[in-house]
Parts: sequence; C-alpha cells; structure tokens
Amino acid sequence: MLSRLAGLFLVVFSAWFLFVRGLGNAGLLSVDEPRYVWIGRAMAESGDWISPCLFGQPWLEKPPLMYWLTAMGWKVGLTDEWAARFTLAVLAVAFLVLFWWSLAREFDTEAATLSTAILASSVGWLVYSHVAVADLPLAVTFGAAMLFAWRGWLRWAGVMLGFAVLAKALVPLVLVLPALWWLRARWRELIVPALLAAAVSLPWYVSCYQRHGRQLIDELFIRHHFARFFDAKAQVLHPQPFWFYLPVLAVMLLPWTPISVAGLRRWVDPSVRYFLLWLGFGLVFFSASSGKLPGYLLPLMPAAAALSGISSAAVGRSWRASVAALAVLLFCLPDARLLGAIVGKLAGLPLQTGNWLWIGLAAASAAAVLASSTNRRAISVSVLAMGSLVYWAGRSAERHTARPFKSMASDVCAGEGLHRQWQYGLAYYAHAPVPECRAEAPQRWEATSADTGRLYLRERK
Repeated sequence: MLSRLAGLFLVVFSAWFLFVRGLGNAGLLSVDEPRYVWIGRAMAESGDWISPCLFGQPWLEKPPLMYWLTAMGWKVGLTDEWAARFTLAVLAVAFLVLFWWSLAREFDTEAATLSTAILASSVGWLVYSHVAVADLPLAVTFGAAMLFAWRGWLRWAGVMLGFAVLAKALVPLVLVLPALWWLRARWRELIVPALLAAAVSLPWYVSCYQRHGRQLIDELFIRHHFARFFDAKAQVLHPQPFWFYLPVLAVMLLPWTPISVAGLRRWVDPSVRYFLLWLGFGLVFFSASSGKLPGYLLPLMPAAAALSGISSAAVGRSWRASVAALAVLLFCLPDARLLGAIVGKLAGLPLQTGNWLWIGLAAASAAAVLASSTNRRAISVSVLAMGSLVYWAGRSAERHTARPFKSMASDVCAGEGLHRQWQYGLAYYAHAPVPECRAEAPQRWEATSADTGRLYLRERK
C-alpha cells in the first residue's frame, strides 16, 4: 500500500515539476507564440471560433486547434502565458498517462515506465510542452490516434485523427499511413474510423471555407503545405539538408540518446515493429520535405521513446554502464555549442553557453544512475535534473521576450531593423500592432533589434 502511494506521489509530483511549475517564468517566446496567443485571445473575446484573426485580419496559416486551446484557457480565467501554456501542459500529461497504459498492456510495467519517463523528461517533449505552438497538440492527438489504432480501438483512433487534422491539416493524414498498412487485413473496419475523423474535422473546414473561400485553400493548403514541402525557394519555408532531422532527433531525445543507441539491436524485434514503422516513415517523410523545422519531429517522439524504453529494459547493466560513460563524455566536451544551438532552435531563441552545461549535467546524472539501476531512483533523478533545467531555462529566457517592456509596449514604435519576434511580442502586450516610427508619431520610445535575441528601446527626441 505504501509503495503504491509513493508511486502515485512520484507521478503527481513529476507531472507538476516537469510541466506546470514555472509555466509563466518567461513571456511569450519567438515569432510564433505571441502571434498564436493573440489569435486565441481574440477568439475568446469575440466569441468567433471559426475565423482565426490577427490584428483583426484573417490568419489562415494553421487550423484552429491551438487557438481553441488558448481561448479555453482565457475562458476559464487564465491570462497571457498561463492561458496559452497550461492547456498544453494538461494535454502533455494526459497523453503520458495513455502512453504508459498502452505500453503496459502489451509489455511489462518496467518497459512502460521507462518509456514514459524517457518521453516525459526528454528535451523535445519538455520544450514543446512549454511553448504555445501547434506542434504539441498535433503530437498528442496524432500520437493518441496511433496508440488507439495499435491497440485495436479503431473508433477512438478515428476521433483523435480528426482532432489531429484540426491541429495540422493534411500532415497527420500522411503520417498515419504506417497504421493503415499495419491494419491492412482489417481494411473494412477502417470505414467507421474514417467517417468519425471526417465528422470531427470537416465542420470547421467547411465553415471556414464558406467565410473565406479561396483564401483558405491558397494560404493553408497551397502555401503552407505543398509549397512548404516541394518548393525550397519559397520565403515561407525553412530549407535544410536532407540529413537535418538525424541530429535533431538525437538532441530531442536528450538525455536518453545514448540509451537509445545502446538498444538499437532490439529495435528490429517484431514486438516493436509498429513503433519502428511509425518513427521510420515519419523521418523519411519529413526529411523529403524542402522546409524543415525541429518541431515537426514531435509527433514521432512517442515512437522513439517507446523504442528506447523497451530497449533499455532489455539491455544488460554493462550496456548501461557503457552508455553512461558515453553520455558523460559527450556532454562534457569543452566545445558543445552545436548541441546548444540545436536545443536553442527548438525554443526559437538564442541559447547561452550556460544552458548546454546544464543539459550536460542533467544528461550525465540521469545516465549515470540508469547505468546501475532502472528502478524508481533513476526516474526520480532524471525528473529532478530535467525539471530543474526547464525551470532555469525559462527564467533565463525572459530576457528574450517582450514582457519586461510590457508597461511601455503601448508607447513604442518600430524602428528600422525591428525583428518580427519583437513586433509580435510588443503588439501582444500592447493589445495593438506596433506602428512604424515617423516624425509626427506620438510614441515616446523607439524599438530596434540588432538580432533576434536583443531588444533596444531609446527615448525619442
């Protein structure tokens, strides 16, 4: 009885420590977060849950699920950063519960617990659980659809796939192909899940098309799907080399990457083939795209965590000792700025030297404990290490947001070279777009930015 209570306490404490504590440490980050939160706030204030609007104009780059989550945060009395991020934290924790339950029914409790701990305390899952962008809602809804399909709960899989389409439109319809192949012998049973997915997602698309017509097709599908995938020269894209996602996946799995490498020999077992298909197909698909961003890999993280957890439960203690030594060597290298740059890219902000030192400490401590034990002690150390890292990183990221200038935001104009990150951030806190600086403008402060990481305000003469 006491052991069960201790386990329950560890789960609740871990959920709070990793996903809730410190959600408001930093203001709205990067270019996307203040823009998306503005749209969600506008939905809550206007009551219009069909048309995403930024500065009063339709903004149709993304489907509405992320905006709806933010609007719900405002509706229940939360504000600003908490309204945007708390709903994501709830989604992230709820998915972890489903993830553990699904794996525990197929494998043993140790493999399920390790897999869940790896996902929960990985850099990628933690970063995107603290930033209000569309990647986590897609990962949760699509991941749930894949798990339900794997367990044979096809109707629930269809419902969750419908929500995934409301998160990222056509992307989940491509990523779900491995599950369809896995269930190919039961193809007749897939008709009802397909109808349920359509019933969940199509009402918004039809309603939005009735209001905006061709603009929805051109913006959401042509520009932000097909052009992003096929046209590397389009300015809206983020071109990267084909191999880009291999190092990104390794960083997103930190501090568990060495454990994953140690268990590669187990990845070919029939019992884990479903997760291998899920991960492998997604990697090939995203690598083939002309435009690449780190967050695109988040829907693949549950599969990678499952493979890592099942493998680490099967490998011997000598294997764990070897990869623990590798982890310490890797993260204590004197020049690890490449790792820091990639992790910083995940959050959309510059990462200072001290950040990768903390990552190294967290990775080395978690791997060292796991080398000698796979019990509750190892999970506790990883949670404490990664939770401390996330909390500290949030505090240090505050200087890269517009929130410190919140009281001045309504009296600022945009000078030459002001990056979009600061334009959207200042606009959010001022509740109005930032005007350009003109001689006759009444604003007291002029804002400029030498790069995306620093904002400069000077008093106008």
